Amino acid sequence: LRTAVFTAVCVLLSAGGHAMASCASVPAWTLAAGFVVLFAVVAPLAGRERSLPGIAAALTLGQLGLHALFGLGQGALAMAMPTPASDGSEGRLIAFAAQLVCNHPGRLTAAEAHRLVEQSGISPATIHSMSGAAGAPADAAGMSHLTLVQGLLPTLPMVLG
Repeated sequence: LRTAVFTAVCVLLSAGGHAMASCASVPAWTLAAGFVVLFAVVAPLAGRERSLPGIAAALTLGQLGLHALFGLGQGALAMAMPTPASDGSEGRLIAFAAQLVCNHPGRLTAAEAHRLVEQSGISPATIHSMSGAAGAPADAAGMSHLTLVQGLLPTLPMVLG
């Protein structure tokens, strides 16, 4: 029972911190998977008292593992989300504006995205001109894969949290 409570607290605190630092929700399946895996690892260790360095090392590895799991879940969720039904540069502007406001819960229009980017002090023309090699629009599948891989690496807010 203590192991289950400890595991639930660890997973929920980690998920809450991860969601706050990444400005994106953590998929429910990653919470369940994190609980099951962490419980399986922690249960055998619960039999005796541990040293402070051992506890610190285990918590660090656990947090890095949960971060990777939550990052994969968020990346998979981002890849599954439909892209805006507009041209590539307008879609990039809308996606960039959504990131500025921590993944705005509603659907942004191109005009709202333009206004948000301008208010942030960034030229919308810069976002419109972002492209892949030789001026071609960026490959959406490649960018999604890159986003998924980057989700595995902790950012500074994640490390500090």
